[in-house]
Amino acid sequence: GEMALLFRQPRAATIRTAEETKLWTIHRTQLTKVSQASLRQKLKLYARMLDKIDLFSESSEEGREQAADALVETTFLSGEYVVRQGEIADTFYILLRGEVAVEIDGKVTTKISGTMNNLSAEELLSGEHIPDLVYFGERALLMAERRAASIIALGQQVVLLAMHRGTFEDLRRGMRRDSRRRRSDELMSHTATLRQRETLLTGALTAMGDTFSREVLQRTLSADASSDSEIEEEVCFQ
Repeated sequence: GEMALLFRQPRAATIRTAEETKLWTIHRTQLTKVSQASLRQKLKLYARMLDKIDLFSESSEEGREQAADALVETTFLSGEYVVRQGEIADTFYILLRGEVAVEIDGKVTTKISGTMNNLSAEELLSGEHIPDLVYFGERALLMAERRAASIIALGQQVVLLAMHRGTFEDLRRGMRRDSRRRRSDELMSHTATLRQRETLLTGALTAMGDTFSREVLQRTLSADASSDSEIEEEVCFQ
């Protein structure tokens, strides 16, 4: 009965008892609360996992949470191709459980296992001990290349998190924007400090009134202006 409650749809079938039966029931409201709590816990875990990946470690918490919400848990069976060499790339993958083979030009070159194979569902959802993650597919997205190798599922089942190109690019774009904003804030703070120093030095050295004091002021302001220019150039470059 959960599908009709979760998706607010009419019952798809009739259930009749074949003998005397005892049932536990749960109201729609409670079921929704439990489902949402579980989903929030899983999305929080996904966001922490993204933070463990170097590609996204500098992204904002908000950006990781949005990307986590877009991750899709995908299952492949033994022998199925996750990606094929030469195809156009549109997805980034994180390997959670199972083992995959890397195949280049028809030959298996290596095998990779998920780092969460030995974690229970409770340990995984707790998010307390997130190991280094195995991921693939980023190069083709970053470099706008076709897949350099095929990835084939091994064993009974392989579980992956899939991130579509659009989400991947949005997260990377947000990282660049955040980086520019941080450098811009640093420049503004540095400029404010220089202006404050200029005011103090001008007042102090003007009071002294000799040629040496004016030369010191000019050298100090010149050095500060040079430093300010370097920071501004770095922000523009980024």
